[in-house]
Amino acid sequence: MSIKTRQSAFTLIEVLITVIITSLVVCAGAVLAQGFMRSVAFLTNSVDLDTKSRLAADRISREIRNSDGIQAASSNSIVLQFGTNVVTYAYDSGNRELTRSLPNDFPEKILTGCDYVRFDLFQKNPTTVAYDPNFNYLPAQPTDCKVVQLNWVCSRSLLGFKANTTVMQSGKIMIRKK
Repeated sequence: MSIKTRQSAFTLIEVLITVIITSLVVCAGAVLAQGFMRSVAFLTNSVDLDTKSRLAADRISREIRNSDGIQAASSNSIVLQFGTNVVTYAYDSGNRELTRSLPNDFPEKILTGCDYVRFDLFQKNPTTVAYDPNFNYLPAQPTDCKVVQLNWVCSRSLLGFKANTTVMQSGKIMIRKK
């Protein structure tokens, strides 16, 4: 009497189902990983842009506060007077850069990737009570300027998208020596 031994193996249908399920799991994992990496890239970009904007705002506001006054200004540039020395901040919309320069010196890039930079000049006294959160300063010329407002927005292209910083950087700085 012969005994037939049965060999165990996967059938073709079992192998195909296993391959399909494994492929679906791998594809789902790849999509999740791509979404996670994109989120991390956008967050890193936002933190980097905000940090650079904050450092630039600190530096510019420190120089405006300590200046003797404003020698000249336009909506995209300002010339600060320090005794006989001057410091110029200028926005180049073609290169999307905010630069700082001294006379007879190469410009230093303060910010890159700027979409918008604006300097506004205001007089000393606000138009309403100083404790009112909505008080406004009257516009000024460089000769009677006491407050400088600066605004900018920077962005970068990241993964094919234009990624803005979370908020527009803005500040009103009072000149101390005037």
